[in-house]
Amino acid sequence: MSSSDAPTTQHTKHSVFQNAASDANVHDVPITVINRPIPPELDEEKVKIFMKDIEAGDVFTPIEIWRVKKDGQSYYFSFGGCHRFEATKRLRRLTVRGRIIDVPPDMIRQHLGASCPF
Repeated sequence: MSSSDAPTTQHTKHSVFQNAASDANVHDVPITVINRPIPPELDEEKVKIFMKDIEAGDVFTPIEIWRVKKDGQSYYFSFGGCHRFEATKRLRRLTVRGRIIDVPPDMIRQHLGASCPF
């Protein structure tokens, strides 16, 4: 097999758990509306790699964004996806790809305790 016959692979990042049915709640969410109440512990090298990958056009698994609807308002929280979020933010992107999951206020209270806004 010559080098021109060698199979090519594309460098992409995706979740083996993701499927088309679950993509219904994936949106480009404005970074400014997402509350991230727990400071992340970041691996700087990983953030830099993710930044390069995003700039190269790689599509990452959406971060989970919990939406709480209370008194006619929607509040958005994210606790994971720290490196993806930070890489997107440092690239000065206005939105991040996120899977919106509706949760009750009690779910946020379990994570934040007395500092919960609800």
